[in-house]
Amino acid sequence: DLALRDDPTDSLDKDGQRPYSIDLQWVAPAAFDPAIHAFQIDFATDQAMKSSNGYRRVVGTDLGVPTTGSTTTTTTAGQQSTDTVESQEPSTPSSPASVTPTPGETASTTPSPTPSVTESPSTTPAPTETAPTVEPSSPEPTETATAAAASSDDGPRVVLLSAPSAANGVKKVYWARVTGLASNTNWYMRVKVFLKGDPNRRATSERSDAIMVKTLSPKGYITGSVTIPSGASYRDWVVAAYRGTDMHDQVALASNGSYRLTVRPGTYYVQAIYIGNGNFNSRWLASPNTGGRARNDSGGKATGVAVAVGKATGVAAIVPQSTASYSVKGDIDCPGAQSACTVDVAALGSAGTVIKQDRSDANGEYTIQGLPAGGYRIRISHSEERYKTKQVSVTVDSNGTTVNTSLSVRPWVKKYSATISGTKRVGKTLKVSSKAWIASELPVVRAVQKCQWQRNGANISGATKCSYKLTGADRGKSIRVRVVNYRYGFESNATYSKSYRVG
Repeated sequence: DLALRDDPTDSLDKDGQRPYSIDLQWVAPAAFDPAIHAFQIDFATDQAMKSSNGYRRVVGTDLGVPTTGSTTTTTTAGQQSTDTVESQEPSTPSSPASVTPTPGETASTTPSPTPSVTESPSTTPAPTETAPTVEPSSPEPTETATAAAASSDDGPRVVLLSAPSAANGVKKVYWARVTGLASNTNWYMRVKVFLKGDPNRRATSERSDAIMVKTLSPKGYITGSVTIPSGASYRDWVVAAYRGTDMHDQVALASNGSYRLTVRPGTYYVQAIYIGNGNFNSRWLASPNTGGRARNDSGGKATGVAVAVGKATGVAAIVPQSTASYSVKGDIDCPGAQSACTVDVAALGSAGTVIKQDRSDANGEYTIQGLPAGGYRIRISHSEERYKTKQVSVTVDSNGTTVNTSLSVRPWVKKYSATISGTKRVGKTLKVSSKAWIASELPVVRAVQKCQWQRNGANISGATKCSYKLTGADRGKSIRVRVVNYRYGFESNATYSKSYRVG
């Protein structure tokens, strides 16, 4: 009856699964005698129990009925019980190196008291993994699994949290926490009984089936608020957490301007991003709270926020500028475009960071609002990446800024020649052998091929397929094919096959 054991009082616990530990619950076999037997938990990352495998042993007496509110557990005779826990580390342990232990964070929130546990062979008590105290500034408790606990043998790895004993011969239910595991990993676990007095620790025939469980991805939180300009709406901003160039979470503001981001442990940069239609700007969390239009602004460089497992890190309010924001507008032309000339236009800061951006309408008209005064590079790229990307340096101020330009066509990645196959005699059919030119390789995008057969250098009316049946009009004439590889946004081209005289 091996199963996961959920702790509803711990927000890190999802049905017995935590970032670095698993809670298991099982019913003791009918013949289990705590005087001579003990439990062993086997685990591995494969069902055959051979990969990254290890075991945890819980050696102790029957704990009896826990006393509510007690810090130790007594037997039915009223004597305090002492458990000895032995551990065998997996063959290839993983350590959550980014987690930092918090001293003194051991207050229990479990529904049943935790018994005293001592390590063997040492007589020094070792700390156990318990649900920690929730600090006033942290709405989520923090799991005390640490890098040291995950990679060393300096403490017990299984804590026998409770063993309820009911009257009238009901079977006893045990549960334990297996700690020090790699996060975000699938594990197979089983429980078996072994003889305490056997020097070889041989197992009995009593063994549960293996169940698959998963340690969760570690997470923490960033909490704060955005002080918006007068006349703006909280609905017009979202807040995002970045690590490097990757966005890890994005949330909308609450009705009071507050937000809560959920991320993995690490250091992040936070930005309040304006998504409305007014002339307001985005802003990075910065100290001092000036500048902040780009992550590395000298007047207010973005502030890194360190996040720990289960912790909520509170940050200062982000204050977007309420005045002196301006616009850049213009009209972009896409030569040869058969359909819409839709482009993405972005205003870049000095380090190439995107400050604001807009997508044009079908005619290439755009407007970027909410730019503080200063120098920018305006980057224009076709929405389907068919034309060359263009950048234009501009100065944005109260005089208004307009950027009208035309995009340039791209070169082909690969070009191929055209050839003719088939017998060059009246009544025979000739075919074109030619690969379509390649516009891009990842993904592979090819041109549309158009064929035009020619007699003595002039187009043959109606001969626009890539195959042609020779007629009497071709006898003694020179025949060739003209192949056009077409894709708007790329260089125009025409390639010709070799000419052949028809017999």
